[in-house]
Amino acid sequence: MEAATTIRAQNSLLEAAPDALLVVEAASGTVTAANAAARRLFARPREEVEQCPLAALFAPGAVPGGAAWRSVLGPSGALPLRVRRGDGSEFDAELEVGPEWGPVLVLSVRSRGEPLPGEELLRRMLETAPDAMLVAESTGRIVVANGRAETLFGWPPDELVGQPVEMLVPAPLREVHREHRRAYEETPRARPMGAPGQSFAAVRRDGSTFPAEISLSPLRTPQGLLVVAAVRDVTERRRAEDERLALAREHEAVRAREEVLAVASHDLRAPLAALRLQVENALRLLRREPAAPDAVVGLVERMDGTSRRLAMLLDGLLELSSLRAGKLVLRRESVDAAALAREIAQEQAGRVQPGSEARVSVHADGPVPAFCDPVRLEQIISNLVSNAVKYGRGNPVDVTVRSEGGWAELVVADRGVGVAPEHLERIFESFERAGARQAGGYGLGLWIVRQLVEAHGGTIRVRSSPDEGSVFSVRLPSAGPADGSA
Repeated sequence: MEAATTIRAQNSLLEAAPDALLVVEAASGTVTAANAAARRLFARPREEVEQCPLAALFAPGAVPGGAAWRSVLGPSGALPLRVRRGDGSEFDAELEVGPEWGPVLVLSVRSRGEPLPGEELLRRMLETAPDAMLVAESTGRIVVANGRAETLFGWPPDELVGQPVEMLVPAPLREVHREHRRAYEETPRARPMGAPGQSFAAVRRDGSTFPAEISLSPLRTPQGLLVVAAVRDVTERRRAEDERLALAREHEAVRAREEVLAVASHDLRAPLAALRLQVENALRLLRREPAAPDAVVGLVERMDGTSRRLAMLLDGLLELSSLRAGKLVLRRESVDAAALAREIAQEQAGRVQPGSEARVSVHADGPVPAFCDPVRLEQIISNLVSNAVKYGRGNPVDVTVRSEGGWAELVVADRGVGVAPEHLERIFESFERAGARQAGGYGLGLWIVRQLVEAHGGTIRVRSSPDEGSVFSVRLPSAGPADGSA
């Protein structure tokens, strides 16, 4: 147990050492271990360094093979040798004997010619970078990879070193990447890969791909050109950009639709007013004529109802255009909200079909002052009441008006189709009729109500459940005693 613990401790120390260290069998000259610094220095992956003859890591003839390898070692000091890297390039180095651990020796290898200028400084700078950083030779062979590269690609830096950079490119695109790499060698300069903002597909160790932005910088060394690549995963940014563009397209579509509808409603208002006047006159004449056929009277009555609904739709569209443009003007005064609610309920009763139970009941203990624009307050109450009747399935509608702590509170409750909780917020959007609330109109009524309520400094809330009905609660500023209304 103690021996195993000792070996693990030695391996940890070896791997963490900043110098390039090799563990070599004294008898055979076989490399049994190489730390990360050594693998970087030799630009070889672990499998190319470990279990290979020491002589294979140096220039031909520099180190004898087999047991004779120890003949190159002097009694002390560093031995100058020529190192051969994984790509075949060579540089001057010094080999120094370290501690002897039983049957193995630890050798330290230091570069004399510095294959990378300021290598250790460069490596430390790359480790502090927020992006995955790769340094590759002109051949495409990776010679340095920082810790972020492992996070991004899933490959430990020492396993990336010595590999072609194309291993990080999807297989179908590797030949194209090689061509781009060769073209960059002809005119190397600091620039983004491709057009600014363009992303490229990169591949992780598990085979998954992701969009990446890549910046390239040339680094000239005595051994040749190196290319420093900063790689950034832009998956989240791409997703956010796609969502932003989709939202912008949606807003543009709504804006265009509103403009068309506003122009159309304005142009249709005058001819519709003339048509309504003619229908009302015809209905008035028919009702005075005892011999008028009931079928004809009924037909004209339906025409009158249809023209009235069309007029309401056009008014809603014009209201939408005005509110969107910020042209709403409020002329506030003290208004009895309870009395206004009763008037609207009476008007609504005149439109209820015979036999329907969709009566509107107003509950108020007395006058309920509200400091509002009376025309807009009528619009708020009328929209809520007509909405409750429309979606109430013919059931009674209750309207409660009361004063509550300096506010005029209006509550409109129906027993109709209701709205599912996930759709409640949508019903206040323009051109929305959520869930089962599908009926005539453009879905503007509740949006207009909300805009008018909030313009008065009030609030509107809704509680609803499918098949149980809805309750809309509106709070508006109340006229106080100083206004002479209480």
